[in-house]
Amino acid sequence: MRIDLLVHAYPPDSLGGTELYTQRLAEGLRARGYVVRVLTYAPERRVSTRPAGVKEVGVPGAPDVRRLTFSLDDTDNPLRDEYDNPRVARYLRALWADERPDIVHVTHCGYLSSAPLQVAAELGIPTVVTLTDLWALCPVGTLLRHDGSLCAGPRQLGACARCVAHMGPRGQRFAHLADALPVWAFGAAADLAELPLLGRARYARWLHALRQRSTIIRERMVTARALLSPSRFQIAMLERNGYPTGAIRWMPHGIPAPETLRRGTTCHAPTMRLGYIGPLAPHKGAHLPLEAFVRLGAGTQATLTYWGTLPGMGNSATEVYGRALLEHIRHTPGAAHRGPFDNQEIARVLDEIDVLIVPSLWYENTPTIIYEALAHGTPVLGSDQGGVKELVELYAGGWLYPRGDVTALTERLRSLLADPASVQRVAEGIRPVPDMADHIAEVAAIYEQELHGR
Repeated sequence: MRIDLLVHAYPPDSLGGTELYTQRLAEGLRARGYVVRVLTYAPERRVSTRPAGVKEVGVPGAPDVRRLTFSLDDTDNPLRDEYDNPRVARYLRALWADERPDIVHVTHCGYLSSAPLQVAAELGIPTVVTLTDLWALCPVGTLLRHDGSLCAGPRQLGACARCVAHMGPRGQRFAHLADALPVWAFGAAADLAELPLLGRARYARWLHALRQRSTIIRERMVTARALLSPSRFQIAMLERNGYPTGAIRWMPHGIPAPETLRRGTTCHAPTMRLGYIGPLAPHKGAHLPLEAFVRLGAGTQATLTYWGTLPGMGNSATEVYGRALLEHIRHTPGAAHRGPFDNQEIARVLDEIDVLIVPSLWYENTPTIIYEALAHGTPVLGSDQGGVKELVELYAGGWLYPRGDVTALTERLRSLLADPASVQRVAEGIRPVPDMADHIAEVAAIYEQELHGR
């Protein structure tokens, strides 16, 4: 059976949770005898003078990974191409006419857009979709507005337009205009695109495309033979935004061989070791552990250690935020940043943490690091939203505090420091997390049913 896995990014170029999930899924399916090909996006390394289109980038030693590159700016409607890219559609029609897979499995539509679902439906190729974040509702994938507030879904075109303008450098030239316009004006401008003459206006077409985004994506998503979500929270969010009740199947994926991560011994040192693992990014709330740690005051019997990728030297808001936070960490007694590490070393890293802080400000789906920490026997102190809340409660894995509330986070840390035995009690009561092998077996069963069970 030939399986095409489609994802927005893939290791080693990117090492996020979705990318690692897709890599593990590919490896597990190959181990079961499937012929797996990964199709993913690769940024253009230099300005191309060739005609607009999709080109393949070779990867030495990885013939079963095809990295597709194309200019994100070479388009007459970037808001449409973000979710419905005609160049990707043309490429896949030609590829699948020549090398037709038995199943197309999409684990993230970013960059490649939802066009693969449309092309697969046209060609009669069964599709499976794993919803790894909220991209179907939000171009950012987080439902976190640019002002830091949470969003319940794409119900106000003006709010969506403002967030898109603040997403990155490509939209910055529109940010001031988007902020200045009243919310109702965006809808009125989008209406112009439906008029015969004014429909050619560039910005009106862009806004019209943005207004259609969630509807078109939903129509394509529900053509899949199976829609899978690792969290119940995400299912509820999508159903509140128009997805048919019962159309999405809850299927937590877990991690490979979770029993091998189990902590051998428990540290009983007088100093409690707090940790944060992940990028120094605003939506991750990476600043909150440090702010709470500083509030604990001098002489506190605790340390705070960060692990993860270091910020780049660019001028994006995330990189500027990350560099400022890194400087603050370096000048805070008792705090340190150890830098990146290979995922194979996660057990060693977790051995140095008594409590993992997961302070996300957005609706996380199912963070892999929480699965890993709980399998290791490391309790989690997380924000009370989305998949963080769901995993902590489902596996009795720790404590929650109100999202973004540094005062509440500080007080929770104080209570743990006053009663360190409570950390050990929670660690001993953590429930087993899912094994990725079981998830892969379930996915394979779906494939077999679609091709042979009808």
